Amino acid sequence: MWGQFTTDHFASSLRLDGMQSSHPIQVPIAHAEEVEEVFDAISYYKGASVVKMISAMLGKDNFRKGLANYMDKYKYSNTETVDLWKCWEDASGMPVGAMMASWTEQMGFPILNITNETWENDKVTLEVEQSWFLADGSEALQGEDKKWCIPVMTCTSAGTQEDTVPLTRPNDWVKINLAQEVPMRVLYTSTMMDPLAEGSQSKLLPVSDRAGLLADAYALVKAGQMKPDV
Repeated sequence: MWGQFTTDHFASSLRLDGMQSSHPIQVPIAHAEEVEEVFDAISYYKGASVVKMISAMLGKDNFRKGLANYMDKYKYSNTETVDLWKCWEDASGMPVGAMMASWTEQMGFPILNITNETWENDKVTLEVEQSWFLADGSEALQGEDKKWCIPVMTCTSAGTQEDTVPLTRPNDWVKINLAQEVPMRVLYTSTMMDPLAEGSQSKLLPVSDRAGLLADAYALVKAGQMKPDV
């Protein structure tokens, strides 16, 4: 199911939100008739992708507990976005409100660029930087720079990783954005791409991750940020 979500709703959200004509998920509504103008494919597809990211970030138990508390607490009243964030904060102990503002209150999404890599026999240390990804390859104007609070989840042939990235062998593949949980693009170095290609061909990489690699590569080539022959 999540493989289909990755190639359908998730992919659509990145395609639409990568344009300068996009809009934030969370926007003020002054009149009831404005609702139909705001709730479009970006709202639904990116909204679903962000909720999936929250679930991965908090863990399923905390996600369900916070959501159940929210539904019970406000079952007979109206709410605002911050009310949901607060329930998830109480359930997980994480600063959900501060983290999610960058995903719901501004348009667009980031690209993670690997700027430095240090490979050892049993681990790799990566340095990354983020920027606003625009599908047409244009650059943000001065004063338009955006930043996101990004949960970075990785996996290798040894499975899911958290704080560090241990390796089972030298030059193992390392996939950033495990299961495409975060709506973003990732630009890998050539050193990282060859092992990832092997992981894809052997199908050690899960379906969602293989689909994500292809989608990112296609979008990055179109945007002029990646050579077609990499």
